[in-house]
Amino acid sequence: MLSPLTSMTPRFISMRNVITLLILVFTVIIFSNASATPYSISKNNQNVELFIKQHLTQDRYDLVMFWATYCEPCKKDFKKIAQLMKEYPDIHISIIGVVIDGEDNPHVTERLIQEHQLNYAHVLTNFDAANTYHTSVADNNLLGTPSYLLYDHENNLIAEHESRIDLDALLMLIED
Repeated sequence: MLSPLTSMTPRFISMRNVITLLILVFTVIIFSNASATPYSISKNNQNVELFIKQHLTQDRYDLVMFWATYCEPCKKDFKKIAQLMKEYPDIHISIIGVVIDGEDNPHVTERLIQEHQLNYAHVLTNFDAANTYHTSVADNNLLGTPSYLLYDHENNLIAEHESRIDLDALLMLIED
């Protein structure tokens, strides 16, 4: 006599059923990985200093990029930074984005982040909060976008730049 559990399990599993099950499992795995977000966004964050401190690293340089959704030079710099990361895959630098109009334009910001594959942390804030942070660490006002702050391995501010990024100058600063 079969037990109730045994009677409910199939005695024969066809190769077709096994293949179907494997395809289903792999499909779930692929789609769950494809939908994973490779970037992070902090919305409505007035404390830019706390956000940046949480994302600074000890083992690499950190480049903080102040950008805006309407800033065409910023979009050109996105491409330059992506090129840098592609050409120098072993470079020891992390990027942190501060979106100075992100609080007012969260959907546009997220679309740009996805479109340009900005695979790093971003805080969506406003100009006043971004300027408060910039002034506290750089001793001058944030004049516009793009603007950059570069931190060393010990999280000390070592450079600031208020204009389009100069990759050659950046590489000279971070070469070990």
